[in-house]
Amino acid sequence: MTIDKNKRISKSNRSNKKRNIDPFEKKIWVPVRSPKSAGNSVFGLTIVDKITSSNNSVNKLKNRIYEISLADLNKKEELSYRKLKFKCTNYNEGNCQTSFNGLDLTRDKFSSLIKKWHTIVETYSDLKTQDGFYLRIFVIAFSRKIKSQV
Repeated sequence: MTIDKNKRISKSNRSNKKRNIDPFEKKIWVPVRSPKSAGNSVFGLTIVDKITSSNNSVNKLKNRIYEISLADLNKKEELSYRKLKFKCTNYNEGNCQTSFNGLDLTRDKFSSLIKKWHTIVETYSDLKTQDGFYLRIFVIAFSRKIKSQV
């Protein structure tokens, strides 16, 4: 066998070192702002690829959903069981602008509402406002204990 045909021998002199590039060098931190109805304050940072004219980093940033406790937003500890969800709607002036996307209860608060010998009634309703916005409302109700129950 000749040396020219054996590719392992001919390439052994070359340096096969791979450049280690930190993936976070190509990313930036973008502040996330709450909606005006929630105080329009910066409540966190999110990471995204560096924004240039050639890439679609702004499109990757849109439609992300952020979840924050109402206690962290209003600095009132008694509201810590409510979780707000915000959705990024647009990016301007270096900030990610959000809009309200939902409200939820923490698991421990919801579990504390459920009691023995009580009935839970859950329902939802889809509504359409006059300006064409669709809204889905979930309702949870608890009955009282009946005296004839054990």
